[in-house]
Amino acid sequence: MVHLGVVALTYLNLRLESGTYWAGGWAGGMVAATVVLAVASVLYHRLASRHEARAKWFGNLHSGITASIGILWGVGAVGVARDAPDELLFYTLVLGGTALGAVSSQHPMLRSCMLSVWTSIPPLALAHYMNAPGIRGGSTAAMMLLFGITLTVLAVRLNRFLAANVSLIARLDDKVVELEQARRAADDANAAKSRLLAQASHDLRQPIHAVGLLVECLRDEERDPEALSIIARIDRSLDGLARLFRSLLDVAALDMGRIRPQQGVFDLGRVVADVARQSSEAARERGVHLRSVAGSAWVHGDAGLVHTVVQNLVSNAIKYAPNARVLVGCRRRGRTVSVEVHDTGPGIAAEDQQRIFDEFVRLQPAGRAKSEGLGLGLSIVRRLAALLGLTVGLRSTPGRGSAFRVDGFVSADPPPGNADEVRPRDFRNLLAGFRVIVVDDDAAVRDGMAGMLARWGCLVTACGQPPQGPIDADFLIVDQILGEALRGVSILEDLAAKGKLPPAAIVTGAVETDLEDRARVLDVPVLMKPVRPAELRSLLLTAASGGP
Repeated sequence: MVHLGVVALTYLNLRLESGTYWAGGWAGGMVAATVVLAVASVLYHRLASRHEARAKWFGNLHSGITASIGILWGVGAVGVARDAPDELLFYTLVLGGTALGAVSSQHPMLRSCMLSVWTSIPPLALAHYMNAPGIRGGSTAAMMLLFGITLTVLAVRLNRFLAANVSLIARLDDKVVELEQARRAADDANAAKSRLLAQASHDLRQPIHAVGLLVECLRDEERDPEALSIIARIDRSLDGLARLFRSLLDVAALDMGRIRPQQGVFDLGRVVADVARQSSEAARERGVHLRSVAGSAWVHGDAGLVHTVVQNLVSNAIKYAPNARVLVGCRRRGRTVSVEVHDTGPGIAAEDQQRIFDEFVRLQPAGRAKSEGLGLGLSIVRRLAALLGLTVGLRSTPGRGSAFRVDGFVSADPPPGNADEVRPRDFRNLLAGFRVIVVDDDAAVRDGMAGMLARWGCLVTACGQPPQGPIDADFLIVDQILGEALRGVSILEDLAAKGKLPPAAIVTGAVETDLEDRARVLDVPVLMKPVRPAELRSLLLTAASGGP
């Protein structure tokens, strides 16, 4: 369109101002060639840009048309010098600008660009020599040729620059493909790792779960102090393994995106108190004086995930601050509440205070025994806190202790009718005659669970598959994975659909996407293997006392 405009204006000047008789034919030829070139360019982009043979044919056509236009510009220059010499300066400026435009627009096709320049510039130089033969005309003609050389150098450089860019883009495209392939491979490897971690965790939890149940049975039967001491050491080792597997399972669930917070209202103070109570034995073994200051602090959030966060912080303090004091509690700040865990341990160096939140980082204070665990606790704390919209802070002075703080809990009004849970001391009296059905396809786990419950006074029926007919029990304990296809939650859903679901619990060692959601609909707790006997006993006591 620009070229057609230039041709039209040049025609008007030559025809109206100079009255050259050939201007009409010159302009007609220019218009025809320009239109054909435009049509050929459109057809090339639509039909031939990806077809090598067609692209070559269109390239030859483009060069031929460009050469024709250049020749017309050159012939016009000679005609102006002969018939309207006063217009030669005007024509020179127009042709020079057109040639420069041809270089800027046609340098991707260097052959066409060269034809455009060298079919028009030499006739222009001849025209100037014709207009003023001698030194003046010759020097002007030479300058026109130098201008053509300059345009040639510019065209070559632009073409090389464009070729370099095309090559760079091609290499970048290849790198993008390689990076995408590497990303997919990393994602696949990470997913495979997470699946392996989850499956290995489940498979290894089974025997540990069974051993834990059998240890609890031995504890109830044995009276010899030396044997009880050995049983206590076995139990501590099992508890350490259980913590490791809980960490592995948490990491697998986080990596696979299977942890989704369930917002509700809960008493944060009670969670803190429960964690302190559950950690008291571990604290005594490490010589740690553990104290909690909680009170009542109702907040919005997911009580289960918050319990994991606080438990990991307290366990970390007990592990790294032996023979020290540890304080865990809630602190109000207006409408927000925070959980703080203080210890008087060795503290953490400034350069390590962010690194400890990375996975598999375990600091080793000088002169202390190698710490247990995989270095996953604090990384899980930070990831779960981010999932809950909370922040984790740390203040620590080497030699004076550390203080971890979880901020961002929003205060809430306690639900109506809330009352503290009554926990009977003599649980055997309350559980005497309490009917429990245990469904688990692992014989060792099934026998261990049945033996432990029987020693608590329960009347136990243990089976590898769900019993046929009505469920005659006060409580139902179902393993989640029963063979290849059968799932414990499906059994409970069928019972609920028939209106025959008694109080129940699901026991699992696997990470499953929708298990928590389906269990929540049934109002059934999910216990992760290896199950702590105290946790199971608490559920049975609540059901036996008629609690929710």
